[in-house]
Amino acid sequence: MLEWSPNVAYKPKFKLKRLSLPRLPITLEEEVVDALKTWYGALGKPVPKEELESCSGIDAALHAEHVKEMAKPPSTKLVYGTPEFWKDWWAKKKAKETASAKVKHP
Repeated sequence: MLEWSPNVAYKPKFKLKRLSLPRLPITLEEEVVDALKTWYGALGKPVPKEELESCSGIDAALHAEHVKEMAKPPSTKLVYGTPEFWKDWWAKKKAKETASAKVKHP
């Protein structure tokens, strides 16, 4: 059998090391806290407790704002270029022209 065939158990001649990756911030709150830690770390100071506490409600506030935004009814504005849009556009244009014609001829 050939060395590369699937029936032969392949044993690599080297071992792979797992690299420890830094944890990346996912939410806005985590990103702000990470930026604070980086900032104060560059200054050589510990992060003040008040600073961390001020960041604690960012995600909850964003979630509440998102829920509030989703509760609003969808827009009834017609999509540009669709037949319904042009029908409405021409109706508005004709109404505007007739209104201006009535004003000109008393």
